[in-house]
Amino acid sequence: GISSPVDSTTARAATSSPLTATEVQVLIAGGARGLRCEDPTKLKHAAIRLLNMMAREYRELLETALDLSSVARLLNCSETEVQRRAFSAPPLLHAVHLKNGQLLIPQWQFTSSGEIPHLASILTLTGKSVSPLALYRFMRLPNCDLESQGGPLSPRDWLIHTGNPKPVLDLARFM
Repeated sequence: GISSPVDSTTARAATSSPLTATEVQVLIAGGARGLRCEDPTKLKHAAIRLLNMMAREYRELLETALDLSSVARLLNCSETEVQRRAFSAPPLLHAVHLKNGQLLIPQWQFTSSGEIPHLASILTLTGKSVSPLALYRFMRLPNCDLESQGGPLSPRDWLIHTGNPKPVLDLARFM
């Protein structure tokens, strides 16, 4: 069997289609694929694989995140200042608030010398409405719209290497 933190109710909810039969027909007529899966077991396993992948990414996000004291040292400021930046509206630092009250700051926001360029602009657009995992993926995954000589860059790397925020801000508006 598949080892999974997902129970059968969650898997069933993840595999049920939010589309009506008519919507599915229209999409298929327009060339869409993968909207019909005759094998519910195959669909359930695909949903469980997707949920496990998301759980792994979230674990990686949390395991690589920095605590208040590490960020304070990196930015050469107090822990109180780090908290102020994380809680400001819009936030100046993206933070993950754990149930135990701990505040973790995802590492993607930093280079060895401080914050990535234009971080505040990105966070102003995304605000608190974008989940930590969605923002983590957006900032770290290569994007074909951010092409460089070596291939596509992630928004994070684009900002670090080019300093040009416009293409990243344009992409962030669609999050």
